[in-house]
Amino acid sequence: MQDRLQLNFAQRWREKQKEPLKAARRKTRRILTGIGVGMVIAALGSMPWLYEYRLAVEADVLDQKITSLQDVDILVYQLEDLESRLGAQEQLLGLIAEGRKNPSEVLNRLQQQLPTGAILVSFTMDKDNSFKASITFPSPVDAANFWLGMMGSNYFETKDLDTLSLEDKEQTLNMEFKLK
Repeated sequence: MQDRLQLNFAQRWREKQKEPLKAARRKTRRILTGIGVGMVIAALGSMPWLYEYRLAVEADVLDQKITSLQDVDILVYQLEDLESRLGAQEQLLGLIAEGRKNPSEVLNRLQQQLPTGAILVSFTMDKDNSFKASITFPSPVDAANFWLGMMGSNYFETKDLDTLSLEDKEQTLNMEFKLK
């Protein structure tokens, strides 16, 4: 059998004319595909570097935050130290206050303040930390000195004093005090 020959020269000529265009398009398509693949490879290749860079930036930010918090940390430690000292002082003051409320200790401190020759006749202590004492003094000068000493005391607060006679004789005075 014989092949049939195509005698349509125009059609063949048009196809021949299109071949260089097709080749150019194929070449352009290959170049663009190569560039695209190269960009994808470059992007994928730089991903670990970008991830590492992002981690480094985050680490720097965290270091700055930690550095700024160290000042706060120092203040927190100082605050905790001061709170513990305050607690110890409050506990000590509580013990002192309990000791001050103890009538025997109050009586001992009052007797330490008494001048020589003075006699404590009676002593009554109320719940509000006030107490009354009846004291016999050998002279009014001793009574006045005792009263002044009690006014400057760190332990007692003077409230009231009965009348003090200026006669140079032994006298018994009723006095009121309050614990500080």
